[in-house]
Amino acid sequence: MENKKRNIYNFSIPLYYFFFFGGQCLVISYMNIYLEKHLGFGGTELGLYTGITPLIPAIIIPFVGIISDRTERYKEIFLIFLGISLASAGILSLQNMLPMVLLLGALFETARASCISLADVQVTEYCAQTNKNYGLFRMGGSVGWVTFGMLIGFLTDYIPLNTLLFPAYIILVIISLLFALFFPNIKGRTTRKSTKEAASKKTSTENPIIALLHNRAYVVMLLFSVIVCMTGEACLSYSSNHLVSTLNSPESIIGLNTAFNVVPEFLFFPAIAWFLKKFGFKKMYIAATIGAILRFGIYFLADNPYVFLLGSLFHCLGSGAYCAVNLAFMHKKVDASMFGTAVTLMGTVATIARSIYGYCFGYIYDSLGSRYIFLSVLPLFVLLLVYLIKTRLFDEKAVETTT
Repeated sequence: MENKKRNIYNFSIPLYYFFFFGGQCLVISYMNIYLEKHLGFGGTELGLYTGITPLIPAIIIPFVGIISDRTERYKEIFLIFLGISLASAGILSLQNMLPMVLLLGALFETARASCISLADVQVTEYCAQTNKNYGLFRMGGSVGWVTFGMLIGFLTDYIPLNTLLFPAYIILVIISLLFALFFPNIKGRTTRKSTKEAASKKTSTENPIIALLHNRAYVVMLLFSVIVCMTGEACLSYSSNHLVSTLNSPESIIGLNTAFNVVPEFLFFPAIAWFLKKFGFKKMYIAATIGAILRFGIYFLADNPYVFLLGSLFHCLGSGAYCAVNLAFMHKKVDASMFGTAVTLMGTVATIARSIYGYCFGYIYDSLGSRYIFLSVLPLFVLLLVYLIKTRLFDEKAVETTT
């Protein structure tokens, strides 16, 4: 690649992440508050929204990955889904009846999830071809998340959330779309160094999803993502309800919680590549699981919002594992011809998990109260931690030979 083009890519990628994830923060952190406070939804309706809207993405996203790998039209498909995200958000903002909110929400979630996976595929490949640090690019998303999350939290003291939420999201995604136009158009894929590994995966292109599900280490990575990363994502919305409705805090504290969740990523994301070289995949996954235990334990025990915020400091371990460690694992250990499928399949499994957690958390919220959402998943973390400590799947020699 020419230096001039690389300079454009190095400029456009972090700015895309900055504005795009700024918009995602608004949806994840404030959507449940919007539905509860402004549309009058209760815990059952919140559970339906967070449970049903990810189901359509779960069906569609694997095909997005397969089509992208087969055609190598990553950028074009990516831009189409950014457009769908904008259109569906605009129409969703006009709805107030549950069936239409669910229908438009499902389309919105499909586009949103596809954009995340397709952007990561392109940027990971670009980093591999140019020896760039993915964590530095992805940190742009963390900066955008905390910047706009706190800004909206501040503005909700002066402007009603129902007036602010969707217009702000649409503006941020339009800006991110402009930067996405300058993404690298990845066509060729990087090759793996191990010819033995490539030979062992020679048939993978015939049935990529089946081949991936026969890779035991990949399946355990999915299990880790479901238990640690998706509980963290699913609880973000309910932590807003917990802070505002259970701990009787003002809506502006959601912005402060966003800062506690994301600011540690500024230091952690750029250092993930170094941590991986020093400690390896297994220890990184163990650290993220311990972080989840500490985070949710503090959430459950906290009786005031400022103690609760301390738990959010551990969020970076799970988000870093999902965004960077998992991508590094897949890029190193999955055949290049199905890398896009591997990333989107991870997104699909994560989406299904979020759907299940979202529905269950809504039921717990109605029946027992928001505090017990955090207690309910702690046993899963402990069981996963025991398994990760004992398994040899992520030891370097074992991972090299796992198919």
